[in-house]
Amino acid sequence: RSRDERCPAPTAAGHTTDLGLLCNSVSSAIREGIYAKSVAAIIRSDLKSREQMPSRALIAKRLDLRSHTSCRRLEQEGKPLSDIRRLTRRDLALQFLSETNDTVEHIAFRLGYSEASAFIRAFQDCTTMTPLAYRKTARSSSSKA
Repeated sequence: RSRDERCPAPTAAGHTTDLGLLCNSVSSAIREGIYAKSVAAIIRSDLKSREQMPSRALIAKRLDLRSHTSCRRLEQEGKPLSDIRRLTRRDLALQFLSETNDTVEHIAFRLGYSEASAFIRAFQDCTTMTPLAYRKTARSSSSKA
C-alpha cells in the first residue's frame, strides 16, 4: 500500500479522510480513461467549431490543470495525447466523409491538417483506404440499409 493509503490526511475541520477510498476512485477513473475522454471531447469540440487542433497547454487550461499534470494523467491512463489526437481526428474524418459532401481538402482543413495530402496519408494509415474510397463504401452500405 502507498503512503497515502496508510496515512489519512487531515481535513480543514481537523478530521481525517480515508485517502484509500479516494485513491480507489481515482484508480477506477484512470482505468476507465475518464480524463482521456475529457481531452478527446475538447479536441473534438475545437476541431468542429474552430477547425484547429488545441495545444497541450490549452487543453490543460480548459481542464483547470497545469500542462505537466495533464500529461501525467494521460500517462497514468496509458493514453498519450498523440494517440487521442489521432483517434479523434480519425473518428471525425469518418463522420465528415459519411455525413457531408465536403471535399477532402475541406475536411483536411477542418481537422487541422496543413495539407490534404497529409490528411490522406494519415487516413490511410488508420483505415487502409483513401478518404474517397471510404466515402464510397460508407454511402453504398448506408443506401442498402
